[in-house]
Amino acid sequence: MDSKTVFELRNEAKDLSGIEKLNKLNNALNISRRLYLEDSSDDWIQKAFAWILIDLCKYYIADKNL
Repeated sequence: MDSKTVFELRNEAKDLSGIEKLNKLNNALNISRRLYLEDSSDDWIQKAFAWILIDLCKYYIADKNL
């Protein structure tokens, strides 16, 4: 797996809502965490990790759980 996988999961999550969206975002988060632990200096991994965190913040803000 690589950062492309995380970005693909993000794109898939855009078309979802509710728990399905959250599950897809959490899956992307788990992958990005693993990738970041393996190579924290890779720019694309850093971007993928940052964007998934932003997406999760947006999800929780929209759901009023933040």
